[in-house]
Amino acid sequence: MDIFIFSFYLIFIKEAQSLSYAIASNLQPHMPNVCIEREVTLVAQRQPCVQAFTRMVKVWKQGCAGQLWCMGYERRTAYYTAYRQVYKQDYQTVHKCCPGWSQLNGEAGCLYRKYQHRLLLPCISK
Repeated sequence: MDIFIFSFYLIFIKEAQSLSYAIASNLQPHMPNVCIEREVTLVAQRQPCVQAFTRMVKVWKQGCAGQLWCMGYERRTAYYTAYRQVYKQDYQTVHKCCPGWSQLNGEAGCLYRKYQHRLLLPCISK
C-alpha cells in the first residue's frame, strides 16, 4: 500500500474513532451497563536516524614522486540527520455500552437492551 494512502487511512480511522468517542464520551463507568474498553490506535511519528554520506574530494598533496605538489583524491565522510516515519501503538481507555445494550439520546447509561433476532424454524411433523 502506498505511503500516502496508508497515511490517509490512518488519519481517517483516527478521526472516525475520535468522533465515536465524542458521541459516547458522556458515558461513565458508574452508569448502568457501561463497560470499559481499551482501544488500540496507530500513531505516526518521525524518528531521527543518522546517515553517512561518503564522497571523493580533490586535494593537493605535498611530496609527490619528483614533484613538490600533486593532485590527489581523499575519501571524506559526512554525517547528517534524516527522519523516518515509524508507527507505534497507543492505548486509550474508553467507555462503551456493554454487549447487548445501547444508549439513546445521550441518556445516563446504556438503558436499552438490544434484542437478538432468532430464526424460528417451522415445526415439521411426520
